Amino acid sequence: RVIDLHGRRSDEAVRELTSFFETIRVAAARLNAPSSSAFYVTVVTGSGSHSSHGPILRSVVQRLLDKRGMTYQLERGGGAYRVDALSGIDLYQQDAHVDSKVV
Repeated sequence: RVIDLHGRRSDEAVRELTSFFETIRVAAARLNAPSSSAFYVTVVTGSGSHSSHGPILRSVVQRLLDKRGMTYQLERGGGAYRVDALSGIDLYQQDAHVDSKVV
C-alpha cells in the first residue's frame, strides 16, 4: 500500500498518515495478526528539492515515525519512506477522540 502526502501541509500530512496507520492496525487486529507481524507500506513525501525551504514534509513525517517508535527506512532518492505500519506504538487510546499531531 502507498500513501502519497506530496503537496500536503504539515498538519494535513500528519492527520492523514495517522489515520492511514490506524486503519491498517485496526484491520490487522480484526484478522488477529500476530504481534510479530510486519506490514510494509510506502509513505511518499517528496524529496523537497522543489521547495525553497527544503524537505519540510519529509522532516515532519520522520518526527512522527520516530515519536511512534516505528521501523522505517528512507528510500533511495529521499522522496519516500518504507514503513512497517504495524511497528511502534499508538499515541492515543482507540476510543478517545484525541489528535496525535506532532507538528
